[in-house]
Amino acid sequence: LSLTAALLLLLPVLLDGIVLAFGRLQGRVAGASPYLAVIELRARANRSRSLAVAATGAIAVFGSVAIETAHGGLLEGLNRVAGGLNATTDLWISPAGDANSLATTPFKGSAADRVARLPGVKRVRLYRGSFLDVGDRRAWVIAPPRDVAQPLPADQIVQGTLARASSRFHMGGWVIVSSAIAHDQHLHVGGSFLLPSPRPTVLRVAALSTNLGWPPGAIVLNAEDYARAWGSDDPSALEVDLRHGFSPSLAAGEVRRAFGPHSALRVQTAFAREQEFRVTARQGLSRLSQISVLVLIAAVLAMAAMMGAMIWQRRPRLAEMKVDGFDRWVLWRALLWESALLLGGGCSLGAAFGLLGQALLSRALVTVTGFPVAFSPGILVALASFALVTATASLIIAIPGGLATRVRPALSLRDS
Repeated sequence: LSLTAALLLLLPVLLDGIVLAFGRLQGRVAGASPYLAVIELRARANRSRSLAVAATGAIAVFGSVAIETAHGGLLEGLNRVAGGLNATTDLWISPAGDANSLATTPFKGSAADRVARLPGVKRVRLYRGSFLDVGDRRAWVIAPPRDVAQPLPADQIVQGTLARASSRFHMGGWVIVSSAIAHDQHLHVGGSFLLPSPRPTVLRVAALSTNLGWPPGAIVLNAEDYARAWGSDDPSALEVDLRHGFSPSLAAGEVRRAFGPHSALRVQTAFAREQEFRVTARQGLSRLSQISVLVLIAAVLAMAAMMGAMIWQRRPRLAEMKVDGFDRWVLWRALLWESALLLGGGCSLGAAFGLLGQALLSRALVTVTGFPVAFSPGILVALASFALVTATASLIIAIPGGLATRVRPALSLRDS
């Protein structure tokens, strides 16, 4: 609301500055069209309607840029999580089915021995995970093998350090908790946390993290601590490390043949599992892109309709200009100059404020919701939105402008 109010307050000043600057430069542009455009933009009778058109474009581009750039940062953050969580091994083996895409369904670990005997397999490690009710949150519990190099990507730590968190993870008895869960449970780094698992276990908080893309929040502990807290040695996935030189895709085929065609387990390379995570994230966030596109379409149509109505209402004025000796094409070009200045000014300010909106939304996503966000100024998105709205609306306006300039000079005489 503050950004929108500031945008609307600055818009008249910006438009006055654009008209003033263009008025000083228009003498260098051949023809009378730019001169006529400046005169019309300076006319008090057109002031309120001109500001309404520019404000429509400014707010639309502002909203679209803010939403789309924040969406892009969130998607990139989720992609980094997908890459970091899945790159800990070469092959993943887990129960088949979309409902188990996060590896939260346990199964008997006897399959690990069969896989370990296959050629090219260096070792097989047990991964465990599930969902757990922590307060009113359905948390995602992630329990990688104890000897994994780092339990989660470095940029997902929001309080504490990855080096210390990894060391404590390997030590055992420590847990990494999403900041949202920590806030609800009044936890802090180094403090104690009673994990409400089937066998309630007291662990200490090694670090606070993002929610790793799971809105209620995530909890990370090593697989051995998980087995004690849940009272079960069953894994929910197998991590298969291959010997040097063996192709993950070929090895995955060998494992599938060893299991047979009727096995309930699926085998994925780390790359394939990462892509599955990314597809899920894109599907969940697709609404944001659709919203930003709809905002732009609505803005283009609204501005075109407003400008078209303004131009049509000015036919008597255009007829007077024809009586003064200006031909149809000069008037048409003057209308295009006027539209371009109005739309360009409003949309440029909207694009600039959209980048401020991106910073605000990205910060809110991290602070309020705990989502992982990779912030990078969406300058290209802002420029593209500005150019798209300005150019499209100008092209649409060219049609009613061409029709209005066909007005006969006699219309001015009848109105007088």
